[in-house]
Amino acid sequence: MRNFPSLCSLFFLLSLLFPLSNFLSLLFLLLLSLLLESFSIPTSLFKLKLLADFVIFLLLLSPYFLEFFFSLFLLKE
Repeated sequence: MRNFPSLCSLFFLLSLLFPLSNFLSLLFLLLLSLLLESFSIPTSLFKLKLLADFVIFLLLLSPYFLEFFFSLFLLKE
């Protein structure tokens, strides 16, 4: 279980090299987060690392997510 953050980071770096697989990268990260919820993990740093990788992925690799987020934010104003 302690290898999941490094796997997530590795997949993040691979998605930087192959940007066509952004959607698959997102699905992989979501699957990892679901797996984390199904196991009891003693440290919160482990979940924090995975959450940080997920947020970095969304911010750097998914302009459609940012466009959607900002359009929702602008619609509320």
